[in-house]
Amino acid sequence: MDKRVTSLEEIYSLHQRLVDMFPSPAEDNLLLKEFCKAFRQFVAILKPVSNSNRFGVVFKSSPNLDDRKQLMAHMIAAVDYMENIESRISADPTIQISNEFIAIIFDLDKLLKAISVGYHLPQNKFAGNRNMQVDSYTSFKIAGKFFWCPSQLQRSNMTNGYTIFALRQALELAGQELLGLLKIVDENGETDKYAAQIPWQFIVANEKMLFFNLTFNAADIQKIYKWTNHFVHTGNDAFCWVNGLALKTVERIYISKKTTHWDGQQDFVYANEIRNYWSLKQSFEQFVLTIKGKPRFAVWAPTPKLAHITG
Repeated sequence: MDKRVTSLEEIYSLHQRLVDMFPSPAEDNLLLKEFCKAFRQFVAILKPVSNSNRFGVVFKSSPNLDDRKQLMAHMIAAVDYMENIESRISADPTIQISNEFIAIIFDLDKLLKAISVGYHLPQNKFAGNRNMQVDSYTSFKIAGKFFWCPSQLQRSNMTNGYTIFALRQALELAGQELLGLLKIVDENGETDKYAAQIPWQFIVANEKMLFFNLTFNAADIQKIYKWTNHFVHTGNDAFCWVNGLALKTVERIYISKKTTHWDGQQDFVYANEIRNYWSLKQSFEQFVLTIKGKPRFAVWAPTPKLAHITG
């Protein structure tokens, strides 16, 4: 039998045992160490080729494991990570790595499936999945959990820092999700990482237009977003009551209401409304082009996540 297939089947078996056993810390760690070793040996058989730009390939914002170069770069990075896990377990067999453990179960499954397709090998049947895209509301809930969690009642820079970082992510995503915007790209089609503030600039400038019926004051949200950016770039701490006010204010973005659709069906939708979506999209595309610097273009999602389209 093909040595690659034999090795891969061993990994599949170990992977399923990890899924079945979790959580059981000491036993899981020993099994995880065995799984890491088996994975490294399997990749060694495949002999992925490294290249001078491997680091840049691994850190692409949207990995595509169907691309052979990216696949091999991630295989090599995963091997390095497995070695790190093994050494940590060897140093302390009872080490608590529950969060990493869960990520490994899902992410290695994703990588193994890509390897199986890329190298024409049998595929695993593990049905689990991990969402690789965080949305605005999830980030907001994470911010609140950091701030309100009873185990962190003793205020510290770390607690405030986690809250503000997560809140900043929530607001950057909220600006896009309110508009139905997937991303803003440059003329080469690459995501423009400097365009994060543009959606809120547009929303504030057009809040009084007929595009929107919002549940919050956009200018207030923009002030909070700028405040989170200031923290991220300076490291300055914030008073706890300022964090509390920020969370209470931002929460208004996520208000929902009951509605009846054209077919008579009722459900809950976000209370933010877009009254003229076609005009909004046209206006935003023109707005982006008026901003100084390199040309930028909007890429639209199928539908806004945080707004209900009424017209």
